Amino acid sequence: MLEQMRKQSHSTLILLLFGFIVFVFVFSFGSGSEGFRSGGCGSTGLVAIVNGEEITEVNFQFHYDQMLKNALQQRQQGKALRKEDKLQLRQQVLDELINQALLIQAAQTLGIHVTKEEAYQAIYDDFEQGGNTFDFNHYQAVVQRHFRTTTAIYEDVRRQGLLAERMRAVIRDTARVTDDELVSAYQARETKINLDFVKVDSTLFAKELAPSEEEIKQFATDNQKEIEQTYQARNNRYHKPKQVQLAHVQFVLRKEYDEEQVADKQERADLTWDDLKKGGDFAEQVKEYSEDYDTKEKGGQLAMATKEALAATWGAAFAQAAFELKAGEFSPVIKSNKGFHVLKAMRIIAANDKTLDQVKDEIAKELLSNQRSQAAAKAEAERLLAGLQAGKKLAVLAPAAKGEPGLPPTKPRAASTGLIARMGGFIPQIGLDDDLAQAAFALTMENPTPNQVFEVNAGMGGKSYVVISLAERVEADMDAFAKNREMLSERLLAGRRHQQLSAWLSHERDTAVIEKDHRIIADITPPGMRGGQQ
Repeated sequence: MLEQMRKQSHSTLILLLFGFIVFVFVFSFGSGSEGFRSGGCGSTGLVAIVNGEEITEVNFQFHYDQMLKNALQQRQQGKALRKEDKLQLRQQVLDELINQALLIQAAQTLGIHVTKEEAYQAIYDDFEQGGNTFDFNHYQAVVQRHFRTTTAIYEDVRRQGLLAERMRAVIRDTARVTDDELVSAYQARETKINLDFVKVDSTLFAKELAPSEEEIKQFATDNQKEIEQTYQARNNRYHKPKQVQLAHVQFVLRKEYDEEQVADKQERADLTWDDLKKGGDFAEQVKEYSEDYDTKEKGGQLAMATKEALAATWGAAFAQAAFELKAGEFSPVIKSNKGFHVLKAMRIIAANDKTLDQVKDEIAKELLSNQRSQAAAKAEAERLLAGLQAGKKLAVLAPAAKGEPGLPPTKPRAASTGLIARMGGFIPQIGLDDDLAQAAFALTMENPTPNQVFEVNAGMGGKSYVVISLAERVEADMDAFAKNREMLSERLLAGRRHQQLSAWLSHERDTAVIEKDHRIIADITPPGMRGGQQ
């Protein structure tokens, strides 16, 4: 069928939404794909077995590499992922592969299937530009270059993805929303409250309770385990990898090039390297010869990057060569996964590793300061709550500041939220806390004050302690319910369908026989660097 599409296609270049296609392909490459079982290089080990069905390490690594590349592109340019981020990403990839296997197994048990024609139509829709055009050559090039497989394997994989999605739809469609649930949801959404509150921030007490050097030393001695745990949790702060800013002259290689064309690119790169060895100007070489048009007008400069980020974008050989350069040095010709390059190291930021001994007093000071200021803030909040329960108003207990507006407060002050609707666990001016939000919307004018102080994160390790009191409550207008019923039903049903699928997957995972090789999951070393220098 796709051959027929090819004959009917036009020469129009298809504009692809690569992010969407990568996502579809990555999580459609099911655990049973023959493309990964019988082809490709690397380990033939297993990362998991799901009810007897194998998920190979090659399969897993492919998915992980695609998702890692996407994650790096979404971060600030050149910025590395922390080890814990990569471990979390690897676990997410494996979880999705396991889910995919369970969905396909369930679909097969129920007799659900996807025909080849349906798979072909989905691929046509993925790559169709408009005007009913399909460029087979472009489709084939994308599959071979970006997914590094054949169109036959891709079509089989797309079919598996459609089968898993069809099973998802079956599960979601079992979700229902009752009339009582609709009424409750409408009341929760439309009821509004106005809170009087005082937010006691621990930072207000930090200066006056700052510990002495002797107290810091003693705290460090008495709390070694806590300090060490804090140090480990701040790995990214105390262990910053080396970074290099490069400029390059690039000679692009394309998949369709023959040996003669590749040799021509190599020769051009060699000529640039020869000119530079003879004292040629690097910026002139970039301007005259570089085929990286994104950097050509900037002297070929790339963003500051870690070795990991360079390897993810340009390949391990490129990253290795870059990190062997000193500032101002040129590299010989390097072949990457995108062409030939001559590199120049523009700027280098050395790795910055701080030992526990170097920072233990700093950590001890911060922990002790937080401990003291949070205790003082909590005591002040409890004093305000006691006064409120004794019949006093918050505005009297913590009067608003008199003086120049805009200045940061020097002591806790009473304020009001104004009328607000339920927004999950978020309360404007106060912050995000599910317990606080639930308690606030349960208050009535007969019982306007909860019997507790609420703790809210204030950032930078600080805490805020909040005292609230209901000032006004406006109940939902039930006369308007009928007008909003359909829209509300659609929203609730969408959420319920998501919950239904999550619950089904959770149950299937609990009852399935799943074996995992945790050693592979924990190995974050880029395959191109394994067995070599990091």
